[in-house]
Amino acid sequence: MRTVATSLASIAKKLRKLGDAVDDIADDSATFINKRMVKDIVASKSPTGEKWIPTKKGQKPLKNAASALKVSAIGSTIVIRVTGPEALHSRGNARGGIVRKIVPEEPTDGMLDDIEKAFDNAIKDIF
Repeated sequence: MRTVATSLASIAKKLRKLGDAVDDIADDSATFINKRMVKDIVASKSPTGEKWIPTKKGQKPLKNAASALKVSAIGSTIVIRVTGPEALHSRGNARGGIVRKIVPEEPTDGMLDDIEKAFDNAIKDIF
């Protein structure tokens, strides 16, 4: 017979599994965030939606930025890195001082949505 105590014990057991899922949630979040950031790069815009300034010749800038981007999880921490000349542009340290932001200073609402999506997926898997 099912009682309140057995139901609560079952729920508690499932909730304890969340502790084990934290690293998986971070991995999934990193995947979602990477897709979002690559989409922004292809659209020549910052993570917060500002369009990048075209090159002096009027062309699309930072054509190789997607390959310079790496989003990964180390444990429960999500790390976003940009290497090469693209990193200089993201910080505004490239020649001319033009900023073409790739990595935001703070997580964007979209990135937080991606983390919530990964968490929701983990909850659905556990429950």
